[in-house]
Amino acid sequence: FTHIDHEETMIAKVYRVDRTGKPPLVLKVCAREEHFHRERYFLTLLADALPIPHLIDVVKPEIGVHGALLMECLPGNLLQESNWTAALAGEVGETLARIHLHRTPGYGDLTTPEGLTPDPKIYFRKKFREELAECREHLPPKLIDQCQRYLEDHFHLLASVDGDRKSVV
Repeated sequence: FTHIDHEETMIAKVYRVDRTGKPPLVLKVCAREEHFHRERYFLTLLADALPIPHLIDVVKPEIGVHGALLMECLPGNLLQESNWTAALAGEVGETLARIHLHRTPGYGDLTTPEGLTPDPKIYFRKKFREELAECREHLPPKLIDQCQRYLEDHFHLLASVDGDRKSVV
């Protein structure tokens, strides 16, 4: 097991599992149950649509046990800023566009369908306020107020997000 430590692994401990005579695997250990469920949900949802690792096995979180996901290890290296090219930017943009082809039944945490809402304003306002609350101890009150006003002044733009909601995954 080799610990993979970089800024993209902040929600899980990630390990490369090298096996003699077999392809390596990746093991993600999620300390928070919601991170495990989100990761599993999207690995399953997008498995046939994007070049993502195949999920091999899971350990569901329980009291005293972190959730874990064992998956294939995709070939290649972690992206470094020096590797960024116009061609790669185009490939990343195309992949992101393919993600947006997958419609959902509503806005919110997709791992809890009962909490989804068809109105993007409800979800985005709630989420923005949660994130802004986390910043209150780190930013001046005047800046927090400016951010809140900016959101309210531009909230009408949400009416045009993501197009027609009729096509649902």
